[in-house]
This record gives sequence, structure tokens and C-alpha cells, in this order.
Amino acid sequence: MATNNRPPGKDKSVSTRRGFLRGAAIAGISMSAIPAFARADDDPAQTASQDRIDELTVLDFWDAWNTKCEDKIMSFFTREAEYHNVPVDPVIGIEAIRSLVDGFLSAFNVINIVTLSIAAHNGVVHTERTDNFRVVNGKVVALPVAGTLYLTKGKIRLWRDYFDLATFTAQSGLNL
Repeated sequence: MATNNRPPGKDKSVSTRRGFLRGAAIAGISMSAIPAFARADDDPAQTASQDRIDELTVLDFWDAWNTKCEDKIMSFFTREAEYHNVPVDPVIGIEAIRSLVDGFLSAFNVINIVTLSIAAHNGVVHTERTDNFRVVNGKVVALPVAGTLYLTKGKIRLWRDYFDLATFTAQSGLNL
């Protein structure tokens, strides 16, 4: 017959964490060697708050696209940022990204990015969205996109978008 060695009302996760930390101390592992996500002193409220700030930053970034304001769009990137539309080659550095952004803004009369879902954790923001464009040639595009943005101090250092290139080409008449 199994017995429960925890006192009544004792939280299993706290007991398990303490056992882990006690075992680490016996093994001679310092707390600095334990990853931040395993530490008992993490403040979930602070992490959740920063995650929400990161989500709002990305939503503001999409709004900048919707207004076609190139300077505002570019203000979200670090100088060494990388942008990768995964079916095509990545673009690295602020000037290369500016050139690509300028090309997009010139190719589309209207841009409307609709966020379907968004989730952030530890500086990584995942989005599912529909990117809607009215191309200068008159064609309309509704492109399903999944994107991941990596933020450092509120700026995008890496942005990867995943979409079907054939869908974009068929709807837009453009080749990337």
C-alpha cells in the first residue's frame, strides 16, 4: 500500500521543487547553474507582464504596416535585425530590410494585417494572421501567415514568416 509522505495540505509542486533544490545542493550544483525557468524565485506576474508588452509591440508593428508608414515600421527593428520570409532568402541588416520594406510598400496600395492569434513568452512572439494586400496591379491577396518575432529590449532582432509562396504568387501575380 502506497503512502503519502507529505503533510496534509502540502503543495506537491513546492515539495518537488524543494526536493530538486535539496538534491542539487547535495550534488554540489549552485543555483546559478539552474536555468531561470527552474528557479523558485521567478515572478510569474512580471514575466506575464513583459510577455503582454511584447505582444502589444508586435500588434503596434502590424498597425505600422497597415498605415504604410515606412519610418514607423523601421523603428521596430534593431540595426542588425534579420527578416526571413521562409520560402525566400533572408534579409540581414537594417538597410537591407528597409529596401525590402520599401519594395513591399511600393507594390501594395493597401496593406491590412489581421491577427488571428498571438502568444508571447520570453521575448518570442508567435502570430497567426491573414495578410491582406491590394496590389498595384489591381489584384487582391489574402495570405495565411504564421510568424515568429524575437524581440530584444522591445525591438525586433529576428522575424520569420511562414507562408505558401504559390498562394501568394497566384493571388498577386508577383514573384518574390
